[in-house]
Amino acid sequence: GTVGLLWNLLDDRVDWVSSVAALFNAEDRIRLLMASEAPHPFGDNPGLAAIEELRIEHLQPSDVDSLRANVASRSAVLLMSPQQRDHVLQRVTELAPGHQFEVPYVCQVWRAVRR
Repeated sequence: GTVGLLWNLLDDRVDWVSSVAALFNAEDRIRLLMASEAPHPFGDNPGLAAIEELRIEHLQPSDVDSLRANVASRSAVLLMSPQQRDHVLQRVTELAPGHQFEVPYVCQVWRAVRR
């Protein structure tokens, strides 16, 4: 048995992505993971061995409408007042680097093998 976990994180090392993520205090940012001293997500599970970690950078084709939809679907944004949400989504439109662009992500991967 092998178990794998992965998270797609916004690559907020890119200025415009950092600005967008800050608008709604995104928790899925690579800088937050890199600054964290938290251990791997498997904890001290004695049943797992050979824990491996890998980070894969990739780009997701996007446009302004898709980026706005992505941000609008986030729970932090959904919980905002309509006025706050409108402001955030307007700023997303202003911060987007053009009509067609790529959003940089880092996929954080952990893999462990059962003992």
